[in-house]
Amino acid sequence: MADDATATAGVPASGPILSGRIYDATGVALPGARVVVEGTGAQATTNLQGEFSVITPEEAGDVTLLIDYLGRPPVTRVVAAAERGRPISLTLHAASGEPGDIVVTGASLLDNTARALNQQRTADNTVTIISSDAIGRFPDPNIAEALQRAPGVGIERDQGEGRYINVRGAPSEWSAVSVDGIQIPSVDPTTRAVDLDTLPSDIVANLEVTKSLLPYQDADSIAGAVNITTRSPFDRKGFALTGMAGASYNQYGKGSDYRGSAAVSDTFGPDRQFGLLFSGSYSRTHRRPDNVENTWTETANGPRVTETLFKDYDTKRQRIAGTGAFEWRPSDATHAWVRGTYARFEDDEFRDRIGILWSDGALQAGSTDRTATYRNTRIEKQVRHRKQVNEIWSATAGIEQRLGEGTIRADVAYSESSQTYPRRDELLFRSTLRPTLSYDFSNADLPSYSLFQSKEHLQLGTFAFQENAYRSNTTKNDELTVAVRSDLPVGDFVTFSTGGKYRERHINADEERFRDRRATAAPTQSLAGLLSDEESRNFNYDLGRRFDTGLADAYFDATKAASQRRLPQSLTADYVAEEKILGLFGMAKYVKDGTTLVAGLRVETTDFESQAPSVSRTGAVTTARGRNGYADFFPNLTLRQAFTPNLILRAALSRAINRPNFPQIAPRVLETSEGNTVRVEFGNPDLK
Repeated sequence: MADDATATAGVPASGPILSGRIYDATGVALPGARVVVEGTGAQATTNLQGEFSVITPEEAGDVTLLIDYLGRPPVTRVVAAAERGRPISLTLHAASGEPGDIVVTGASLLDNTARALNQQRTADNTVTIISSDAIGRFPDPNIAEALQRAPGVGIERDQGEGRYINVRGAPSEWSAVSVDGIQIPSVDPTTRAVDLDTLPSDIVANLEVTKSLLPYQDADSIAGAVNITTRSPFDRKGFALTGMAGASYNQYGKGSDYRGSAAVSDTFGPDRQFGLLFSGSYSRTHRRPDNVENTWTETANGPRVTETLFKDYDTKRQRIAGTGAFEWRPSDATHAWVRGTYARFEDDEFRDRIGILWSDGALQAGSTDRTATYRNTRIEKQVRHRKQVNEIWSATAGIEQRLGEGTIRADVAYSESSQTYPRRDELLFRSTLRPTLSYDFSNADLPSYSLFQSKEHLQLGTFAFQENAYRSNTTKNDELTVAVRSDLPVGDFVTFSTGGKYRERHINADEERFRDRRATAAPTQSLAGLLSDEESRNFNYDLGRRFDTGLADAYFDATKAASQRRLPQSLTADYVAEEKILGLFGMAKYVKDGTTLVAGLRVETTDFESQAPSVSRTGAVTTARGRNGYADFFPNLTLRQAFTPNLILRAALSRAINRPNFPQIAPRVLETSEGNTVRVEFGNPDLK
């Protein structure tokens, strides 16, 4: 849903325009209210700031407005003839009973569900809204966690927290994410999906999930589009100061969460035409999730486990975010704004790992798809310290101007995102024992591993230094967006809209890898000397004692500079890419009585260039280049049929696109490994 109010529909498209705002008794704007002019049937819908503009009769005199808002009884307001020439302010009170009645009002309905339902009810297409009131009632630390409460939206979790969203079960890359209508780039170099755990949930005014696109929306959202609307100083009357603080304990994550946020806004100047808002948010989580990963390989006799990794995490995450907005509304016909957002996410994680390398041994006869025994297996113990920092910031400026009975809007935005790994340090020990071990998956919820009966992993004197490994990653994205749109009524029942958007994105991904297996790289302490007194348990599996984090960091800091650079891996992970997308659209919106029909066409051209280092078998390094360009057409037909104000049918025929992830089209070959599992990825610049 756009910031602008819904245009007058289904009535003659000429006459004086009456503008105003609708608030509740506390001065909070009411979005999605339906405003109807009695006698003519002209109607409009309030936007997020409670604003509306509706066409009134040419004849002078009083005008009666019917205001319909779910959760409150319909009311009428008479606007005197003398007030028709200037913006009006209306207050909609909560339901009340007869004198002497006791009225019980559900605050969640008025402050939460009603705001969302009113916006969903009046939308032309199929959307799901989550209002800030709803977000604030749940302990959701980030945007992904908040979006999981929308029907048809699932989330992918990392360490127990939501990171990516899946709309209608589709891959996360199939849903574009925007802030105030402007797409933001992903911080992760491997995917177009936006890490929504970077963005805290308490800096937004609205979350909108669009499940059927309209022609003016970007086409790269096959499953749906998510728009994050930040707060406006005109969301409330005058000065407002809000704040929130909370704490919780996670029994399963074995950790605590702390969060707090505050926002201050005010309107000032002649007729309070200027507005200023600042908001900030801070949260910190500490969790210690358990994780067991089994790698299965298909054999002639069925699937068999080739590797089991027991991972014990100690994770601390911190989010800092802020928004700012300066807006100018000198009249009901002009609206200009400058907005900015910033978010920083830091993930500081220690991981203890016990590994059983079944594939290094020999599979014994009599195995099944649930049980197996291996001779000469290997046992490993590893510590990893990984620190990840994501940053996203964006700035947007725009203006919307009503010209006669039409409107024109222009936006320009710039955004940057980055992902760095100040630490990605690993120390690996391997036991000299080659025991015979078995597994049993008869109880799928808690499989049995004979290692925890024979306890070879607790014989610390048998472990010797194997290797250290270091990785550093830096990924930077920037995107420039310029957009323009015009809406013009044509005749009594049709509004014609045209516009375009140009997006230019640059991404630079650089990775360095180091590894040292020389005896001189071994710690001066034995494995036992690097461990703490703290037990390491994973789903009640006894993994022994945890590494001492201070001693581990001291080792990493002392040996990182001398570790050997890995080639070609330190080169083949890198790439640089540039993507330019030009989108143009035209659409007609027909509205009469309860019928709304939108028909339109969107055209997008894509121009993509990339380059990456290429290493030959002889070690020669060259630069591989790729280029691709194509155009796509996206027809759209959307129907909204309102049988009654609260009984609405929607149907849509549309087409969308999913552009490949950048590593899939960058001309590179990348090898990654963990334990005995090796993966190789190839990029194809000809993909579309």
